[in-house]
Amino acid sequence: AKTHHLSVLNQTPTAFYRFAEEAIVRKSKLPSLRFVIFGGERLHLLPLRPWFNQYGDKKPQLINMYGITETTVHVTYKRINENDASEIYSP
Repeated sequence: AKTHHLSVLNQTPTAFYRFAEEAIVRKSKLPSLRFVIFGGERLHLLPLRPWFNQYGDKKPQLINMYGITETTVHVTYKRINENDASEIYSP
């Protein structure tokens, strides 16, 4: 089997929550993953708590992008850290 070393993951929060659940259950090692970039829908931070408990917030870095969804233009971004997942956050 060929191994892929994914370094940037760009997806909707809903898709990431499912990915995160599987990665946590499988105790996946993600040594090449540097960034997870969210877009396309609102990011809810509390579901990220289990991810941060297992992987921390340094690598990969989680980035929430903002912009016009229909055109996938990103206007601003915020790096999400472990403390953010404990607070109510409204972009």
